[in-house]
Amino acid sequence: MAPQKRKTTIRCTQYPETMGVILLTIVVTAFVVGTGVYFWQNTSAKRVEKNLTTQINTLESRLVTTEKDSAVLPAKEAPEKSAEEAPEVVSVAPFTRCAHLSTFIYDSWYPDFRKIAMEKGVSLTAATSACFSEKGQILIFIIPRGQCQSSSIYRYNLEKETLFKAEVDDKGRGCLATIEEFGKREGAVIKLEAVEEKNGCRTEQYFDYDYTKNTLTLKREYGICDGKEGKWTDY
Repeated sequence: MAPQKRKTTIRCTQYPETMGVILLTIVVTAFVVGTGVYFWQNTSAKRVEKNLTTQINTLESRLVTTEKDSAVLPAKEAPEKSAEEAPEVVSVAPFTRCAHLSTFIYDSWYPDFRKIAMEKGVSLTAATSACFSEKGQILIFIIPRGQCQSSSIYRYNLEKETLFKAEVDDKGRGCLATIEEFGKREGAVIKLEAVEEKNGCRTEQYFDYDYTKNTLTLKREYGICDGKEGKWTDY
């Protein structure tokens, strides 16, 4: 009779308490790590956001300060000068040619001059005597006015393209004879004469025109009426 085999039962011994502790440890560790990561990320994000906010506030503050500084000293625009305002001073220079203004219409600079005169409201149709200086790059010309009105003298600067009317010092005379042409030049001064006849009286007036300052000044006057003795007046 063959011997019976003994049935052996192998039992798997488990440690439920130990496994529970291990699982709990894993869960707690994962929670702690996750919480730490979240806290670190959240803290970093807040720190970055705080830094950005600070930088933005600083830039805005600088911008406001710059705008205030600019508002304190605003840039002033130079007023546009017209032909009726005081001119700039130019240097003494010889005149190349003196003639009627109409003889200059074929010069290369004339179209620009005419355009500026129109923009300033200066009509050239009644202009008479004119003198041009190539070296000084200036043109002076006369526009006669009506009786008892001062003739207008203008100076045009070719380089700056400016047109100015001469300032008149009539010495309080008020009524001036009509000037039609330029006379002899003495340095920066051009001599001018004007004659007016009215109601049996004759008036002769003598002027100095300083073309460097663009000023017309009454210097002397002679008046005579009905053949009586004339009278000289110096100003």
